[in-house]
Amino acid sequence: MSTRIAGWKQREHPMLYNALHIGDQLLSTAGILVQCAADAQKLIRGATSLYVEFIIRRIPFGRVFAIRRDAEGQSLGIVQEGQTAEIRDVVPGSLAARHGLPPRAQTCDGLSLTNWVLTEINGRPLNLFFKDGEVRDRLNAVGKEISILVQPFDLVRQLKKQLKAIRGYKDYIVQ
Repeated sequence: MSTRIAGWKQREHPMLYNALHIGDQLLSTAGILVQCAADAQKLIRGATSLYVEFIIRRIPFGRVFAIRRDAEGQSLGIVQEGQTAEIRDVVPGSLAARHGLPPRAQTCDGLSLTNWVLTEINGRPLNLFFKDGEVRDRLNAVGKEISILVQPFDLVRQLKKQLKAIRGYKDYIVQ
Protein backbone atom coordinates (compact mmCIF):
# COMPACT_ATOMS: atom_id res chain seq x y z
CA MET A 1 0.00 0.00 0.00
CA SER A 2 1.31 3.45 -0.80
CA THR A 3 1.91 6.14 1.79
CA ARG A 4 -1.37 7.35 3.25
CA ILE A 5 -2.20 9.99 5.82
CA ALA A 6 -3.52 8.25 8.95
CA GLY A 7 -3.11 11.14 11.38
CA TRP A 8 -0.77 13.79 12.71
CA LYS A 9 0.19 15.37 16.01
CA GLN A 10 -2.84 17.60 16.32
CA ARG A 11 -1.55 19.61 19.30
CA GLU A 12 1.71 20.46 17.54
CA HIS A 13 0.18 21.06 14.10
CA PRO A 14 -3.43 22.26 14.49
CA MET A 15 -3.48 23.95 11.06
CA LEU A 16 -3.04 20.64 9.23
CA TYR A 17 -6.85 20.33 9.43
CA ASN A 18 -6.88 22.79 6.55
CA ALA A 19 -4.47 20.78 4.44
CA LEU A 20 -4.77 17.05 5.17
CA HIS A 21 -7.49 14.44 5.35
CA ILE A 22 -7.27 10.92 6.70
CA GLY A 23 -6.88 8.69 3.64
CA ASP A 24 -4.94 11.22 1.51
CA GLN A 25 -2.16 9.63 -0.51
CA LEU A 26 1.26 11.25 -0.09
CA LEU A 27 3.01 11.20 -3.47
CA SER A 28 6.12 13.30 -2.83
CA THR A 29 7.85 15.31 -0.14
CA ALA A 30 10.30 18.10 -0.96
CA GLY A 31 10.14 17.09 -4.62
CA ILE A 32 11.11 13.46 -3.99
CA LEU A 33 8.75 10.51 -4.49
CA VAL A 34 8.03 8.70 -1.23
CA GLN A 35 7.49 4.97 -0.89
CA CYS A 36 6.77 4.83 2.84
CA ALA A 37 6.17 7.00 5.89
CA ALA A 38 9.82 6.60 6.98
CA ASP A 39 10.96 8.18 3.67
CA ALA A 40 8.64 11.15 4.24
CA GLN A 41 9.84 11.59 7.84
CA LYS A 42 13.50 11.63 6.76
CA LEU A 43 12.79 14.23 4.08
CA ILE A 44 10.83 16.44 6.50
CA ARG A 45 13.48 16.22 9.23
CA GLY A 46 16.26 16.87 6.72
CA ALA A 47 14.58 19.92 5.20
CA THR A 48 16.69 23.05 5.31
CA SER A 49 13.73 25.34 4.74
CA LEU A 50 10.87 26.30 7.05
CA TYR A 51 8.45 25.12 4.34
CA VAL A 52 8.32 21.62 2.87
CA GLU A 53 6.34 20.92 -0.31
CA PHE A 54 3.99 17.95 -0.34
CA ILE A 55 2.15 16.58 -3.32
CA ILE A 56 -0.97 14.76 -2.24
CA ARG A 57 -3.70 12.85 -4.03
CA ARG A 58 -6.82 13.92 -2.15
CA ILE A 59 -8.71 10.96 -0.61
CA PRO A 60 -8.51 8.76 -3.74
CA PHE A 61 -10.86 6.11 -2.34
CA GLY A 62 -13.13 8.47 -0.40
CA ARG A 63 -16.44 9.99 -1.35
CA VAL A 64 -17.96 13.15 0.08
CA PHE A 65 -21.70 13.65 0.33
CA ALA A 66 -23.44 16.91 1.20
CA ILE A 67 -26.85 16.05 2.58
CA ARG A 68 -29.68 18.42 3.38
CA ARG A 69 -32.30 17.23 5.82
CA ASP A 70 -35.92 18.27 5.33
CA ALA A 71 -36.24 18.77 9.09
CA GLU A 72 -33.88 18.91 12.07
CA GLY A 73 -33.25 15.47 13.52
CA GLN A 74 -34.34 13.64 10.35
CA SER A 75 -32.60 10.27 10.03
CA LEU A 76 -30.01 9.95 7.27
CA GLY A 77 -30.82 6.27 6.84
CA ILE A 78 -27.30 5.14 7.73
CA VAL A 79 -27.18 1.90 9.73
CA GLN A 80 -24.00 1.79 11.80
CA GLU A 81 -22.16 -1.32 12.97
CA GLY A 82 -22.83 -0.94 16.71
CA GLN A 83 -21.50 2.42 17.94
CA THR A 84 -18.68 2.45 15.35
CA ALA A 85 -18.11 4.59 12.27
CA GLU A 86 -18.58 1.55 10.03
CA ILE A 87 -21.72 1.73 7.88
CA ARG A 88 -23.38 -1.66 7.84
CA ASP A 89 -26.14 -0.56 5.48
CA VAL A 90 -27.81 2.40 3.79
CA VAL A 91 -31.59 2.21 3.95
CA PRO A 92 -33.03 2.14 0.40
CA GLY A 93 -34.89 5.37 -0.38
CA SER A 94 -33.42 7.11 2.68
CA LEU A 95 -31.95 10.60 2.68
CA ALA A 96 -28.37 9.26 2.33
CA ALA A 97 -29.41 6.92 -0.49
CA ARG A 98 -31.22 9.74 -2.33
CA HIS A 99 -28.06 11.87 -2.07
CA GLY A 100 -26.08 9.09 -3.79
CA LEU A 101 -24.47 7.07 -0.97
CA PRO A 102 -24.32 3.47 -2.21
CA PRO A 103 -24.80 0.73 0.40
CA ARG A 104 -21.36 -0.80 -0.29
CA ALA A 105 -17.91 0.43 -1.30
CA GLN A 106 -15.48 -1.06 -3.75
CA THR A 107 -12.37 -2.39 -2.01
CA CYS A 108 -9.08 -0.61 -2.72
CA ASP A 109 -7.95 -3.45 -4.98
CA GLY A 110 -11.23 -3.18 -6.90
CA LEU A 111 -11.92 -6.91 -6.61
CA SER A 112 -14.87 -6.96 -4.24
CA LEU A 113 -17.24 -4.90 -2.13
CA THR A 114 -16.90 -3.84 1.50
CA ASN A 115 -18.60 -1.56 3.99
CA TRP A 116 -18.07 2.20 4.09
CA VAL A 117 -16.53 3.89 7.13
CA LEU A 118 -17.26 7.49 8.13
CA THR A 119 -13.94 9.35 8.50
CA GLU A 120 -15.21 12.97 8.60
CA ILE A 121 -18.46 14.66 9.51
CA ASN A 122 -18.94 18.34 8.64
CA GLY A 123 -15.29 18.69 7.67
CA ARG A 124 -14.00 17.41 11.03
CA PRO A 125 -12.10 14.11 11.15
CA LEU A 126 -13.44 11.33 13.33
CA ASN A 127 -11.17 9.47 15.71
CA LEU A 128 -10.32 6.22 13.88
CA PHE A 129 -10.53 4.50 17.26
CA PHE A 130 -13.83 6.33 18.06
CA LYS A 131 -15.17 6.94 21.53
CA ASP A 132 -18.62 5.80 22.66
CA GLY A 133 -21.32 7.83 20.98
CA GLU A 134 -18.91 10.17 19.15
CA VAL A 135 -20.07 9.14 15.68
CA ARG A 136 -23.76 9.14 16.58
CA ASP A 137 -23.49 12.53 18.29
CA ARG A 138 -21.81 14.10 15.26
CA LEU A 139 -24.35 12.58 12.84
CA ASN A 140 -27.19 13.95 14.96
CA ALA A 141 -25.66 17.43 15.27
CA VAL A 142 -28.04 20.37 15.13
CA GLY A 143 -28.73 21.70 11.67
CA LYS A 144 -30.27 20.61 8.44
CA GLU A 145 -27.06 20.40 6.40
CA ILE A 146 -24.44 17.75 6.98
CA SER A 147 -21.44 16.59 4.99
CA ILE A 148 -19.89 13.17 5.37
CA LEU A 149 -16.68 11.64 4.04
CA VAL A 150 -16.81 7.88 3.68
CA GLN A 151 -13.99 5.53 2.76
CA PRO A 152 -13.74 1.76 2.20
CA PHE A 153 -13.44 -0.42 5.30
CA ASP A 154 -10.32 -2.22 4.01
CA LEU A 155 -8.47 1.11 3.67
CA VAL A 156 -9.45 2.30 7.16
CA ARG A 157 -8.50 -1.08 8.67
CA GLN A 158 -5.04 -0.76 7.06
CA LEU A 159 -4.64 2.86 8.26
CA LYS A 160 -5.48 1.82 11.83
CA LYS A 161 -3.04 -1.10 11.67
CA GLN A 162 -0.22 1.14 10.41
CA LEU A 163 -1.01 3.81 12.99
CA LYS A 164 -0.93 1.28 15.84
CA ALA A 165 2.54 0.19 14.70
CA ILE A 166 3.92 3.64 15.63
CA ARG A 167 5.22 4.05 19.16
CA GLY A 168 3.03 6.62 20.89
CA TYR A 169 0.42 6.31 18.12
CA LYS A 170 -2.29 7.91 20.28
CA ASP A 171 -0.52 11.27 19.78
CA TYR A 172 -1.30 10.98 16.05
CA ILE A 173 -5.03 10.33 16.38
CA VAL A 174 -7.00 13.30 15.05
CA GLN A 175 -10.54 14.06 16.16
